Amino acid sequence: MTFSNVCMLSIVSGVVLVAVAWAAPQPPQAPTNQSAAIAKSLEKALATKGSASELRLAYSAALNQAQPELLDNLWITQSFGEATTAAALASDEAAAKLLRPALEEAIAILRFKLVKEADLPQGFPEPTPVGEVRIKEYPAYRLAAAPAGRGENTAFWTLFTHIKTNKIAMTAPVEMTLDEEGADQVQMAFLYGQPDWGKVGKKALVEVRDIPPMTTISIGLRGGDDKAIRQRAKKLIEEWLASNPVGSTFKPAGPWRIMGYNSPMIPDGEQYWELELPVTQR
Repeated sequence: MTFSNVCMLSIVSGVVLVAVAWAAPQPPQAPTNQSAAIAKSLEKALATKGSASELRLAYSAALNQAQPELLDNLWITQSFGEATTAAALASDEAAAKLLRPALEEAIAILRFKLVKEADLPQGFPEPTPVGEVRIKEYPAYRLAAAPAGRGENTAFWTLFTHIKTNKIAMTAPVEMTLDEEGADQVQMAFLYGQPDWGKVGKKALVEVRDIPPMTTISIGLRGGDDKAIRQRAKKLIEEWLASNPVGSTFKPAGPWRIMGYNSPMIPDGEQYWELELPVTQR
């Protein structure tokens, strides 16, 4: 469950105080010129009118033209590959129906704009582009953590009370540590904007502690934290670690985690989050 999902549970229960922790959303970050150009060419293909065979030809041509420029986007590359394989032995009509959703998904990813609602902690790397797997280097930072054993909603409100009481500004992302399988959340943490804010220590369920510099393998994701999306993202990272020459030099160094960047004020389709695996050199 993403941070926004947790917040939404609180709003449904009639509590809306969470909104005060976030600044007014800033204008979405625009896609790169290259991404916009590729998306435009895919949109042109989708606007094709004609017979099933003509649609199949247009979709296939656009996909084949875009694919070499999208090799860094493992999510799109995988979707293109699956659609092409499925369409290979299909009729023209069926092939067009298989290829079109892959092009539509690619356009949505390429045109995605991250809505910034809070500042990153000091020295944090920029968010990973949606669909791409990247190595991220994090500086030392301070966080306030609470266990999720009694429910993610409880963890959120415990931490929310902590930062309001101690006058700590809200930052993004919110860190959610997962279990060994990457299935369930075991801890939620709010990150301090600077590593010298507040004091380390534990009080009731909240523990403030310092985290040393770390390296993670990260994939950028859009939409709600769906378990199917999370499992697919996890597999893409695992495959990258196993097959990429650079990835093969790393080994896991900690549990999977979700980094959530948006509040419930942002619609589900515009939500952004990352799945990450802490790593170290072999």
